[in-house]
Amino acid sequence: MGPCPKDPARATAEAEAFAGAARAAGWPAGPAVAVRTGFTDAAEAVLARLRVLRAAGLCDLADLAAPLGGAAEPDTVLDALEAADTVRTALGVPVMLSGFWARPDQVATHILAGRIDAWCVPGPQ
Repeated sequence: MGPCPKDPARATAEAEAFAGAARAAGWPAGPAVAVRTGFTDAAEAVLARLRVLRAAGLCDLADLAAPLGGAAEPDTVLDALEAADTVRTALGVPVMLSGFWARPDQVATHILAGRIDAWCVPGPQ
C-alpha cells in the first residue's frame, strides 16, 4: 500500500479500496496478516488505515516502518512509539516497529512497558 498519507480521510479511502480488492481477489478471512505501513507523524491517518484493514480481517499485526534510510532522530522514534501505543490500544493488535535504531536495552524497556510487542532493528549499514 505504500506510505500512509497524512490525511486520515485519504488513508481510509486507500485502505477501503485495498480491502475491497483483496476480498474480490479471494483473500480468505482468518489467516494472520501483518500490515506494514510507512510511519508518518500523522498517527490519526495511520490509525484510520489500520482500523479499516482490521475491520476487514486484514490486520492481525501492525508494523510501523521507519522512513527509508532509517530514522535515528530521537523525536521520530518517540513519535513512532506514541503512534504504536495508540494503535495497540485502539485496535487491540500487536504492534512492531521496523527500521528504527535503538539499543537492546531500549527495545526491552519499550516491550516490557507494553508500548510495543516487537521491534525489528535494521542490520548494520
